[in-house]
Amino acid sequence: MRVNFEVDTSDVDHELDRLGRGPTAQDLLRLNAVLAEQFALTQGYVHVITGSLRTSGRFHGDMSDERWNGEISYGGDAPGAVHPFVKYANYEQSRNDSGVGFSYPHGLDREGTPGTDHNFMRPLLDDPRPQGYIDAIEGFYSDGND
Repeated sequence: MRVNFEVDTSDVDHELDRLGRGPTAQDLLRLNAVLAEQFALTQGYVHVITGSLRTSGRFHGDMSDERWNGEISYGGDAPGAVHPFVKYANYEQSRNDSGVGFSYPHGLDREGTPGTDHNFMRPLLDDPRPQGYIDAIEGFYSDGND
């Protein structure tokens, strides 16, 4: 009796080339879509009196040097807003009106209660690596095939 094992490695070079080329446009769209969802969550937490802080919010995803980087930021230019340049984003984020009495209506706190928390980056702190990023990266490694 004889048992013979055979392994077909003819596609290994093709797969290594594909991985070496890095993420496709579709992979980058998936990563940027998750970033856009995270940005939308932060927008819901921004303290709004004039709208300037919310208007200053930006997000940007970039692929360079074999690395994708996603960034969400607040502060700086706010075209068309009451304050066309926002200098107070860091201050506003670090404020906490919980237990201080009345707070202007803005955003939602952890429990979904309006008007109690200025930390507009809270959704990112609660879930810094949402499943969407993991799915996008796994899609790249599996070539979108499950």
